[in-house]
This record gives sequence, structure tokens and C-alpha cells, in this order.
Amino acid sequence: MGKYPECREVKVNFEIDGTQHEATEWKGLVDAAEVTKRWNIVGKGYKVAQHDEVASTVDKALEDLGLKPEVCPEVHNDGARLHIGLRFPEIKLGLGADVISMIAYFDNSYDSTTGLRLEIGAYQNDYIIYVGGNYSKYYHRHTKGLQVSALEKSINKGIDTFQKRVKVQLESLVNTQVDPLVMSGWLNDQIEKVEVDDEGGKEHKSAAVIPIKYLKAIKSRFDEVRGNMTNLWSVYNMVCQTLNKENVEKLDRLPTLCRNMYDALVKEFKK
Repeated sequence: MGKYPECREVKVNFEIDGTQHEATEWKGLVDAAEVTKRWNIVGKGYKVAQHDEVASTVDKALEDLGLKPEVCPEVHNDGARLHIGLRFPEIKLGLGADVISMIAYFDNSYDSTTGLRLEIGAYQNDYIIYVGGNYSKYYHRHTKGLQVSALEKSINKGIDTFQKRVKVQLESLVNTQVDPLVMSGWLNDQIEKVEVDDEGGKEHKSAAVIPIKYLKAIKSRFDEVRGNMTNLWSVYNMVCQTLNKENVEKLDRLPTLCRNMYDALVKEFKK
């Protein structure tokens, strides 16, 4: 067995009139060390990328590129998903008094929660900053293996994106002045968009950019540091810090919340 959980393919049977039949179009994906633990049922053409194979490819690509990031691999979903965090402290941007560095995430799964995926983002100190769009430079769902050359190309494109596109986006936020009173009113408006059912007390979240509990946490923090909220970057930076501290429950939930707030702030305040 390797360092990470290994996936094994098994036959899938179904019953008709008390008789077992093998599914000709489907196969099961189970934990090789515990075959009763089923992760997924997929088509016969689905090709599994083993976690160890993916992790080794990432290591080789980083070595070839001469990069030595801080690597933090995590196993989720009871072994079905591998999430590799890569922090690049030497690849950084200056934004006034702030310095942010590049971060990358690489994901693989046996349960179809994600395909082979590389995302590029930013971090400052101990919190993550997700800027606007999804900077995925590599994504495949049905891939047996990942080529080192493809990953190296993706990482290089990610670095170029960070140093150019992300830099332009963040500098644009720095140069967009905001009125703290107007910002406070806008945050209140977002909170008020969440209606409450008078009878059942059930929250309706369709009108809010993010769920009410996160909006309230952001508004509370904004009120504490309002005097420092001079431009859109300071506001978005505060939003990311606050959301990082909220212990968002799902792996992909945090970037989604940050991006939703980014899009809403830019739409409203960056004319």
C-alpha cells in the first residue's frame, strides 16, 4: 500500500427476480484496504487516478520547476479525496503595506467530488484570499494519470496569472475608494435581503450574496475596523479574514463564499 488510500475497481451486480446479474456498463470504486467501503459507482470507461500517482506527479513537477513550496496534503471524505495545499512564499505581490503570496490547491477524488484539478489563489499571513474568478489551470474528470509536463505547464500558467492578472485585479481594488457609511449601509441591505418566514421562522437565502450568519460576521467585523476601511481592497481583505475564521464546513465552500462577496463588492462599488 502507498502513502494514501488506494482505490480498487470491483464488479457491480443487480438483482432481477431474485437472480444476480453483473452490470455491463458500470463498475464500483472501493477502498482497496477495506473493500466493503464503497466510494462510487461509475461507467466502465471511467479511469481512476490513484492518489499516490497524483501526489508523486505533483512532487516531480515542482522538483523539475525548481520550486520548493510549503506542501500540506490532506485526505478527506473518508479517504476518497486528496487535497494538496501548496504555499509559495517567494512568489508575492506588494499592495501598499500588504504583501500577499501565491497559493495553489491540487485535488483528486474517487467519489466524484472533484476531478484532477489545480487552482491558483493568494494568501496573506495565515488566511486565504480568493480573488474573483476560479483560476483553475488544469481540470479533468476521467483521467487515468496526470502527465508531469501537463502539470508543469499548468503551474507555470498559474504563476503567470498570479503575477499579472491577479496583480491587476488587486491593484484595482486598492485604487477604488469607498465611503465607510455607504459600505455599512450596503452590508445592512444584504443582511435585510434574507427574509424570515413569520410562521416557521425559516430563513430564505435566495436573495443574499452569502448566508446570513457570514454576512452578520462580516458586518460585525466591519464595524470594529471601520476607520481602516478606506478602499475596496481593505474591505475585501477584511471579508476574507473574517470568512477564514468562521470555520466554513465544506472544503470548497470557503472559496465560493469569498468569490461571491468579491463579485458583489466589485459590481456595487467598482464603477
